[in-house]
Amino acid sequence: MKNKQLIIQLFALGALILNFCACAEDSVDKGNENNNNGGVKPVQGSEFRGYIDSIAWHEGEKESLVASAHTRMTGFYGKLKDNVRKGIRFYFDQTEDNQYTSAGNYPLFVNLGTDASPVWQYYPNSGTMTVLETDPVTNGVTKASWVGSQKLNKEKYKIRYGRNANSNQSYIQSPQVQLEPGKASNLRQYGDYATADAEDNGEYYAFVLKHHSAYITFFPYAGAGDSQTALMNCKLLKVRITSDQNMGSVSFPVNDAGYNITSWPTWGQKYIDLNCTDNINQPSTVNYSIKGNKADAENAGGAIMVLAPGTYTNVKIEYVLWDPAVDTYAVFTKTTPSMTLASGKNFQVFSSLICKDYTSQYFNTYHMWGATDYYWNASRPAPHNWNKTGNVGSSSNVPQIGSPSYYNAVNANAQGTVDAPAGSLDYNAPTVNLYAWYIEKGDPRYDNYPFTYDGHLFNGRLWFKRASVIASENGTTVAQMSAASSMYNDISISSSSWLYNVFPPSWSEVQESERHKYFFILPLGGYINGSLTGMTRGSNSYQFIFTAYWSSTAYYNSTNDVSWAIMANLRYNYSTMSLNSANLWLNSTYGSSDALGSTRSYRYTGLPKWPGEVHTYANP
Repeated sequence: MKNKQLIIQLFALGALILNFCACAEDSVDKGNENNNNGGVKPVQGSEFRGYIDSIAWHEGEKESLVASAHTRMTGFYGKLKDNVRKGIRFYFDQTEDNQYTSAGNYPLFVNLGTDASPVWQYYPNSGTMTVLETDPVTNGVTKASWVGSQKLNKEKYKIRYGRNANSNQSYIQSPQVQLEPGKASNLRQYGDYATADAEDNGEYYAFVLKHHSAYITFFPYAGAGDSQTALMNCKLLKVRITSDQNMGSVSFPVNDAGYNITSWPTWGQKYIDLNCTDNINQPSTVNYSIKGNKADAENAGGAIMVLAPGTYTNVKIEYVLWDPAVDTYAVFTKTTPSMTLASGKNFQVFSSLICKDYTSQYFNTYHMWGATDYYWNASRPAPHNWNKTGNVGSSSNVPQIGSPSYYNAVNANAQGTVDAPAGSLDYNAPTVNLYAWYIEKGDPRYDNYPFTYDGHLFNGRLWFKRASVIASENGTTVAQMSAASSMYNDISISSSSWLYNVFPPSWSEVQESERHKYFFILPLGGYINGSLTGMTRGSNSYQFIFTAYWSSTAYYNSTNDVSWAIMANLRYNYSTMSLNSANLWLNSTYGSSDALGSTRSYRYTGLPKWPGEVHTYANP
């Protein structure tokens, strides 16, 4: 038999074909690979050629064969050749052809030994790729050639494509990075794995690559509702999928037939991150917009992830959204009991993102302590001038002395625990003592719940047990709790600058059966000199977001400047951009940089009106 030098010439265009079916709010669309391999006329010449997959063979031109190549793969999501079906069309990436420096990094391997004693040799030579044709729409490489150095003389050779494919392992990487919607590069690096038999047809070695990894294309979009417009102004920064199984930063066993998973790995990560930006903490390249419906989301392209095939249980999908106007983040979570990913198939996951909008309930309720009218009114309307520091207004437009919107200068020494005058907006707010019970005995918690407010995205909630629950559990009454705290007696006569310093645990730790006992409040910041601060991380040096509500209790020995408020700051984890801690206290004259506005609880600060215990687990 004549020795043949391995020269790969190709027309590379592959696809994973999708059928569509809806499943509740999200849909998972399973690929249906077309295995009709007949009717292709062989190309004449002494070459080693192969298809990137069986669909590519079916779609290839009659005069050329589609070949695998020494390169990383790039996938484009969109319409297939019939202009009806949609899927991932694979192309070859010239950039990476010059980047391989060791045998383990090469993607294409030929078994020069036997099945019993394999000798996997990478092929062909690095840096020899010549582009022959490109796709006019995507500019992806569709035809190219490479030069190899080995001589081949067997009837058949085993082919493997993938990262570390010569070691009987396929490594699924986390994190993966895809910066362009509908385009997935570095698929080999992230875990794409394929095999083939290359057979001598007398003129060249022909083969068809069969892909064995699984793929998910994520399509989040803004669902119908009050939050939709605000969410459509946001960007997708990241997708994380989590399950009971170790799935990321881990190797899976493979062989010539595909994945050989008899049991899940005991090491690695139980999640895979797909980053859709260059820097999640300070994004500069952000191309994933949030569309307003499923069809537009699909047409935009989606975010593509590589995974090992198999059944995953207790699956959680988290989408990190970013509002670029105010530099805020929020995490939207979807769950499903299980998800089965078939070898060589692409799954579509459509996720409708919905959250509650609280603008109508709170935006016009900010007020100075003890005032009878709100901070803003019809004659002095609130600003809608948001940036990374907050909602910026004019200091010349704030309430003035003598106005019903101006704070009350009642002498706290002359009053009891309720110092706010009857008829004022704080008269029915909790006393500082009742706030103390919420903090000390109300099992405070925090969570990452997203919400929209005045056209922008925010997140976070603080949870407490309801006052009646606290009273029942501690053998007292709500009236007694309002008159005196359990630890400090009557705080209304205390001269402390702050009390308590609590770091609440996560709301996720509360059992489902216990959640009906709780209510929550929102981190809505406050107005200082006409500008709303504390809702964006750019409003303070620590990048906290703040919860603050007036009590009905003024600060002891203070005749006109300070009153008690419940206050908390919530803090981000800057690798996940989710809230991961909170600090809660009662504030009066404490004015350090971790307090709202880095200042005391001055009565001229405009805080939202205390809502009562209206926001519950059953009715947020």
